[in-house]
Amino acid sequence: MIKFFRKIRQNLLAKGNIKQYFFYAIGEIVLVVFGILIALNINNWNEEYKNGKIEKEILEQLKEEYQFNLVQLEQKIAMRNQIIKASMDVLSYIDNPEQEVSKDTLNAKIRFLNIDPTFDPIENNIIGSGSVRFLKNKELKKRLSNWSSDIRAVQEMELQWQKTTTDLNTPFQIKLGILRDMEHENYQKEAAPIFIIGETKGNKLVLGKSLTSSSVKSIVENKELEGLIVLAIRTNNTANLQSVVLKERIVEILKLINQGLN
Repeated sequence: MIKFFRKIRQNLLAKGNIKQYFFYAIGEIVLVVFGILIALNINNWNEEYKNGKIEKEILEQLKEEYQFNLVQLEQKIAMRNQIIKASMDVLSYIDNPEQEVSKDTLNAKIRFLNIDPTFDPIENNIIGSGSVRFLKNKELKKRLSNWSSDIRAVQEMELQWQKTTTDLNTPFQIKLGILRDMEHENYQKEAAPIFIIGETKGNKLVLGKSLTSSSVKSIVENKELEGLIVLAIRTNNTANLQSVVLKERIVEILKLINQGLN
């Protein structure tokens, strides 16, 4: 097409028709510019299509990760609720010593103080890797950028409870003389640890109950136990309050991800 215009211009110039020569010259320029614009648009479309595919892959990965995080967080909330419920029961036994409660039941409630719920979410590297630039939703980018700081509040409370369990609860149970009874009950359950020797399976470790364990009365009257129970309620309740906020943020992130996928 360009050669065609050039030939026309040459003929017009040879004939001395300057006016029509300039008209065709301008037409040739317009044609070239138009062709360049079409090429640029096609290139931009190809880039947008390629970036859209990358964005979809990122969103699908994020959806899987945050669905996993949501399920795990709900499990940790449920575990803490168990600790709180058992602790409230023990507190009731302390406040109402006339209640009849067996040593096995009391030990089973106290055993919940050894549970250590730890939220271990998947933390993607989308922000650090720069892949976040492929995401179009600005609000989603903001939520993902804040994710690390969002989970820190929950994890700080978990670390506090973990330290309490290690430094206070277990030493107290040893000193009170109830740890063997509690571990005995652990190994009696279906989920008891199985120790394998060679090819033999199913050999449960049997600890047996202590012959010199504390009485129910001495346990419920122990002031250190009361303090540990209150600490368990306070720490795990605070962690759950923060977890509920974190759960709401995960739900919002999933909502934004689904909007992008749809």
